[in-house]
Amino acid sequence: MSNIERKEKEKEFKQQMILDAAKAVFKRDGYKHSKIDDIAKESGFAKGSIYNYFKSKKEIMEEIIIQYVMLKNGELITIMKDTTHAKEKIKKVISLHYDAIVNPGASDTISYFSDVKELLLFTLEALPSLRKIEQEIIVVTANLIKSFHESHPVDCLCEFNPYTLARLFFSYGHGVMMEVMTSRLFCDDKNIEQVEKDNKKLIDQHIEFLLYSLENVHINN
Repeated sequence: MSNIERKEKEKEFKQQMILDAAKAVFKRDGYKHSKIDDIAKESGFAKGSIYNYFKSKKEIMEEIIIQYVMLKNGELITIMKDTTHAKEKIKKVISLHYDAIVNPGASDTISYFSDVKELLLFTLEALPSLRKIEQEIIVVTANLIKSFHESHPVDCLCEFNPYTLARLFFSYGHGVMMEVMTSRLFCDDKNIEQVEKDNKKLIDQHIEFLLYSLENVHINN
């Protein structure tokens, strides 16, 4: 291993140490009340050293979210290599999108925020960083929709471009995700089990609705 490669590995290792420390601090104190000083103390680094890797607390949180999304992109590649039917692949892709809020690791990320307003404000600020990744998933979904309709032509008055339909799917999904997140934030501990059951049912029914819609629209290119 060359010196350059060794330094790069060391940099990545230290960055991950800072991110892991930040997760612990965000979970304990909440994103809003956490400070770079707290993250430095948790990680064992000097405060000035943190800024060698991240410009701000916001950038640290963005990287935490991006790491999770990239993990899901790896699962997306696995889905695309699957030999199952296009419709089943679409279902898996949509389910993967929702996994960002039902997976325990992602739920921890949501819990870093104390209320809906704080969560929404951060989401809007971080949108440019996350938009490119989501666009890639939308393109994959659009190609799957096109593949499905090439083998299952539909005679219907409603016509959609595959990319437009994929964007609609994900737009509807954002609304459902926001409903799930807000239900968690406003729920007390004694009702959380029922809330999670209701959320799971909402997501399952929404996926079925999207698949039904897919089978009843005509695709134009």
